[in-house]
Amino acid sequence: MIAPKPQWSLRLLRWYCHPDFEEDISGDLEELFQQRQQQVGQYKARWLLLRDVLVLCRPEIIGLPHFTYPTNHTAMFRNYFILTWRSLKKSRLYAFINILSLAIAMAVVILIAVFVSYDLSFDEYPPNDGHIYRHTVELVGSDWNSAKSFPGLGPYLLDHYGQVEDFTRIYATPETGSIVTPFPGQAKKFIERQAYYADVNVFDFFSLPLLQGNPDRLLNESNQVMLSATLAEKYFGADWRDKNLLGHTLQLTNFGNKDTKLYTLSGIFQKRPNSHFRPDMILSMSSLPKERWDALDQFNWVEAFTYLQLQPDTDVLLFKNAIDSLLHEITWGKSWLFDCKLQKLSDIHHISHYRDDMEAGADIRLNYFLIGVAIFIMICAWVNFVNMSIAKSLKRAKEVGVRKTLGANRGSIVLQFLLEGFWLNLLSGLLAIMIALLSFPLLDHHGMMIHTSWPLQLWVYGAPQLLPFVLFMAGMILTGTLISGMYPALVLSSYRPISVLRGLQIVQRGRLGLRHSLLTVQFVISALLMIGIFAATSQLNYMLNKDLGFEKEQKLVISTAVNDINSVDNYLLHAQNLKKELQHIQGVKAISTASSVPGLLPGGDLILCRIEKVQLGDPTLEDIFNEGPTPGMVVDAGFFDFYDIELVAGRGFSPETFNDAKLTNQHLLVNEQFAVLNGFDPVESIVGTMVYVQQNKEDGEVFREPREIIGVVENHHQYSVKEAFQPMVFSPEGTTLSAIHFDKKIPHAGSMRYFSLSIPLGENPNQQIKHLINEVETLWQQHLPELAFEYFFLDEAFNRQYEIEIRISKIFSVFGALSIFISCLGLFGLSSYLIQQRTKEIGIRKVLGASLQHLFSLLSTNYIKLVAISSLMAIPIAWWGIHQWLDNYAFRIELQWWFFALPLLALLLIALCTISFRVISAATANPVDSLRYE
Repeated sequence: MIAPKPQWSLRLLRWYCHPDFEEDISGDLEELFQQRQQQVGQYKARWLLLRDVLVLCRPEIIGLPHFTYPTNHTAMFRNYFILTWRSLKKSRLYAFINILSLAIAMAVVILIAVFVSYDLSFDEYPPNDGHIYRHTVELVGSDWNSAKSFPGLGPYLLDHYGQVEDFTRIYATPETGSIVTPFPGQAKKFIERQAYYADVNVFDFFSLPLLQGNPDRLLNESNQVMLSATLAEKYFGADWRDKNLLGHTLQLTNFGNKDTKLYTLSGIFQKRPNSHFRPDMILSMSSLPKERWDALDQFNWVEAFTYLQLQPDTDVLLFKNAIDSLLHEITWGKSWLFDCKLQKLSDIHHISHYRDDMEAGADIRLNYFLIGVAIFIMICAWVNFVNMSIAKSLKRAKEVGVRKTLGANRGSIVLQFLLEGFWLNLLSGLLAIMIALLSFPLLDHHGMMIHTSWPLQLWVYGAPQLLPFVLFMAGMILTGTLISGMYPALVLSSYRPISVLRGLQIVQRGRLGLRHSLLTVQFVISALLMIGIFAATSQLNYMLNKDLGFEKEQKLVISTAVNDINSVDNYLLHAQNLKKELQHIQGVKAISTASSVPGLLPGGDLILCRIEKVQLGDPTLEDIFNEGPTPGMVVDAGFFDFYDIELVAGRGFSPETFNDAKLTNQHLLVNEQFAVLNGFDPVESIVGTMVYVQQNKEDGEVFREPREIIGVVENHHQYSVKEAFQPMVFSPEGTTLSAIHFDKKIPHAGSMRYFSLSIPLGENPNQQIKHLINEVETLWQQHLPELAFEYFFLDEAFNRQYEIEIRISKIFSVFGALSIFISCLGLFGLSSYLIQQRTKEIGIRKVLGASLQHLFSLLSTNYIKLVAISSLMAIPIAWWGIHQWLDNYAFRIELQWWFFALPLLALLLIALCTISFRVISAATANPVDSLRYE
């Protein structure tokens, strides 16, 4: 028996040996191996042969490896490109479907990537290296919280705790805004709501780009102001950069129209679009009114946004506990006890949902949802590609057979089909960029996307970058090439030449099952998005049309900027005269004044109450502490009739209430929720109860003002329908819910902060509103010329609370429609191709007497079954997902069976319409055309 040759040693020789020497040397080594095997044994002979092969590895006999051929790579790739081009031309329809579906899917991914990268880049900029935190407070034992903190906390922590490197504070001007006169002495005024007082190092914390000004002299003197570039253009024109504006004087009115100062412009900065702190105007902290300046080192109340820069090795949890202990010690003798939270600066945009934050927090789940949509849509496009490639495999099989017969190996065939996939993905990527560029303005106009000067950039570390976008596109194209091209390449390259050239059947049943499975996955995704569109739209319509407990239609609201007691006397006198004259304007049906309106935070009037509850038949007094500050409003006598808020118990405010100059033993109205939360059942039993409105005065003394509850009004949605009913108290106009005014027994100007006008619209509403606003503005200038005129419509302002839901609904609709469109494109292409393969079968059936209905059923039943199965699979997933989403809403729709049936029926009809054209054209074709060559 001849021993086997040591193949691996000889293979090594063939690898390094020059072809001219390889045959002779290998022959000699094999002969020597046979001799040694007989002398020393097979095992030792193998090792000696390996030694000889290694010794022979010398420069004079080393050559090109035996399997290496000189290849013209340029010609090879050119040939592959020509083959790809011919294949696309030969199957124009299917190439168009593949390219279009891939391009649309990639365009969606581009849009989502830009949006998500922007949203996740909030407050990600130097020097924010992860060690800057915002200090917020929560009231122990209640759900009340604030994004602000004690003004004196930052300096105290810096002096007493080594973990703090630095701090900065930001003091917001009143929510009613600041009145700015860019050119003192002129009548033109503006109300600015994004104006803040700040410490001198605020630019170090937020890295606001400075456009004009000296970095070493920013905000370091009293009465200095800095403007954003947006405000500079608003005040001084588009050519403001060409003007020397530093040192210009502006007039600002804050905290009431008696506190008017002249400010010197010391710099102009650029706002960061992706920051929670986006000021239009920054004032030096030393410019604060005296009462605020004196309170900067106090712990009386939360008034300033406080940011701390901690040491890199700080244990944040331990430091938070230390601050909690400090706050408990400081506030122990008061009526409230505070805990704190330290929010990482880069997390504020997504986790902060405080009632008095600088901006409404975003929901990071929207990003997860968008990423899921992008993945789903790309899967649909890749499924189309794979399905079409599998369906075309029979035709391409002959091509593969011929190429293998001519010497092509499997690796070269795989490479060819991968390159085909690459060219298709590359072409789709370029088309996707064009689609995205054209879509950006449209989506931005409808509030679904952001606008940048060059949209196709990813946001990295707080700034838009082009290189990451290029790498992202390259990665998406290569990933698409591998995912959508690898399986067809492996399948097509595996065919045996003899089978395909003899015309044997090569499409296995497993391949058909895979194609159907991919189509099912595609339509499951489409069904999920279809149901999601229906649910999101239904919830949005429910919120927009739900009975709010008050009437918000045809209400024009005029707001003022008065927020201080210094101007009360003059303001109230002029405001009351203005109110009388507004009632006589033609087109004004009714008028009401209050400290706030439904849909807005109740004017900052948050009170703590203690209630004397007298049980019937029991003289014992029970002192019940209301959980946290209760929102309060100061309203006139006609407020509840004006907004159609019903009185359910007791009585409303009488004229005598408003004429009581002593303002002692004042009256209050409460809503039903207030009574329920405080244990009064039925709610009527709270009428006659005494409430002690409690707050700390400036010197820390606890002050209680007695009020009698004289009535209960129906619950109404002061905030959006997303939230549960809130407890509320209502005080008569001319009184106050602010502790600093209790002992002064004087009325509060904020009680007439908002003028609400009911304006029934006629046949020409636009002209009527324009004329009415002109008349109102004229009267405003006569009575309150020192205040800027500002108005809004209540229904529009209230509905702005649903911006996130509106955006989600729009995104669902657009991207869901695109997903269905891509799925239908794939279904159309696949059905067209397979029907084309069955042309002769259809011709024979028609010759044998098959009817149009029979042929239609034969050709479409399979696809309808797949869509139906997909729909059934989507129902439990959609039911679970929608339930999770609806749990975020206090008031929500109830899921009904038709929430699933209608979208799925619509999807089934869309799929049926998609294939009907090709099915009917094939079923009605002349059989002679398909059988003439048989």
